[in-house]
This record gives sequence, C-alpha cells and structure tokens, in this order.
Amino acid sequence: MKAHTYIGFKTDNRGDMGTEYLDEATVDDYMAKLTMLQKGYLIFPTLSDKGTYVIISFDDKSGVKIPGM
Repeated sequence: MKAHTYIGFKTDNRGDMGTEYLDEATVDDYMAKLTMLQKGYLIFPTLSDKGTYVIISFDDKSGVKIPGM
C-alpha cells in the first residue's frame, strides 16, 4: 500500500505548466477523482489547508472495488 498526495493537474500539451489544486476547475477535480476511483484507489478528504488530498494505492493492483464503477 502507498500513500500519494494530489497537488495539481497537468496535461501533455506543449507549454502546459499545470494547475495547482487550489486553482483547478471543479470539473477537473471531479474527473481526476473519478479516474482514481475507477483505478481502485481510495480517496480521502482534503487536508486541513484545503490544498490537496490523500490517495491510497495498493501494490497488488487489486484496489477497492466500488459498486457501479
């Protein structure tokens, strides 16, 4: 099991310097979280500074199966 911290969103487009979590559009935040849930990661609430959140991944790639995902 590993803990990760999500700090922003970045594409592979040329010149994209990324977006910090606090400046990220709500739809981008939802899409990132849905993608992680589909991959079997556990997502925990934002940290006290509201600047990021914690994601748990599993070494065996089994993840957590969420009904309907």
